[in-house]
Amino acid sequence: EAVNVEPGPRDRVFFRGGWSAPHGDGSIVVRVSRSPRAIVHFPLPEKRAYEIALRLDPVAPDRQNRVTVLFNRQLLGRLHLTWNPERVGMYRLSLPRDRVRAGDNELELIPDTLVTAAEAGSRFAWLPPTERLGLRLWYLRVLDR
Repeated sequence: EAVNVEPGPRDRVFFRGGWSAPHGDGSIVVRVSRSPRAIVHFPLPEKRAYEIALRLDPVAPDRQNRVTVLFNRQLLGRLHLTWNPERVGMYRLSLPRDRVRAGDNELELIPDTLVTAAEAGSRFAWLPPTERLGLRLWYLRVLDR
């Protein structure tokens, strides 16, 4: 079955550094990247190819349009970000078998630029105005193939 890694009260094992605390944003809970590189740790049961889906948005869509994705410290790809104020963006990626580890894996997200919370707008008023932000992440889903 598909499995989600998402922000919540007991998510520290997945979001170990570079992220805000979980925050309610309308009907969803998100984390916001607070450093040039933010990592999501997630377990995989066996060494094989997987498909994942990322639900994320840039915090400043007019200034951020790409994110580099590393999987287990190797380049996986570059995503061109889209923006729809009514829907969180979704991006599908393939995890190649030769890079997958049975057990802990990491996905590193590197936005092309960071902006301050003040520049990102009122949606981020819960963070200090000078805090530098990159991405707003809803979840990472490991898809059932």
